[in-house]
Amino acid sequence: MKYYNLLNLGTKKLKRKLINNPGLDSEILLSNVLNCDREKILINLDKIATIQQQKKFFLDIKQRENNQPIAQIIGKKEFWKNNFVINKNVLIPRPETEVIVEKILGKINRFSKKKNSRYRNRFRMYININTLGKTKLYWNSIGFIKRSFKNS
Repeated sequence: MKYYNLLNLGTKKLKRKLINNPGLDSEILLSNVLNCDREKILINLDKIATIQQQKKFFLDIKQRENNQPIAQIIGKKEFWKNNFVINKNVLIPRPETEVIVEKILGKINRFSKKKNSRYRNRFRMYININTLGKTKLYWNSIGFIKRSFKNS
């Protein structure tokens, strides 16, 4: 079956289950199965996938139809310019959390510039995202400071 047909079938299946962005999800799942970029698939829509690749793709589509997150299906997620291994036992990093981390790092940098330079690298940051969607950020300097943010 051609890549084009796989993408169309996958998109239709996901659309029937009211999955957001069914076309994008199909492209991501197929690119993971083929181990290549989405762009390469879109350029080569007439290429034919092997039977094994087709089976894996439709298995992944079935998991997505059951509302399993893409990151769990493909087993990875990028966060803070790093790839993390994802499975059912791991909370998936959210894009909003990156924004919170950036803001906190900006505050830490401003604070550390005010202090003596020997304290600049003494910050340690801990991020805890609980199941209620609250992000707790902890960091150490000379003392211990705790801040809590609610993702919105």
